[in-house]
Amino acid sequence: MFHWIRQSIPPDSILLGNLDPTYYLYTERKAVRGFTADSYLLFYSKESESALGDVLELSRRIVTYRIDYIIITPSLFFKDAMIFNENIDKMISKYPEALHLVREGSDPFFLT
Repeated sequence: MFHWIRQSIPPDSILLGNLDPTYYLYTERKAVRGFTADSYLLFYSKESESALGDVLELSRRIVTYRIDYIIITPSLFFKDAMIFNENIDKMISKYPEALHLVREGSDPFFLT
């Protein structure tokens, strides 16, 4: 995935995802975390799905930071990333014309 990003995405692009420092370090592209987590809701509440906000908040983040690409990676061990991926799925369902798939990795859990 990092190789493809370096080869295929313009250097001035801004990426959004759950591994923003890693994206930056391995691709030299600006990267933003796809959410601001409420740690209490995320780890101690029965309503953890609201810990990262909703689709509207995600949409605002995309617009505010002028995101060019959203990177979706499998994150079975990070609760925040699983919720982020679910929010992306909800956004795609609610606004199918707003996002389009650029690339799917050899593992279908990796999307750009």
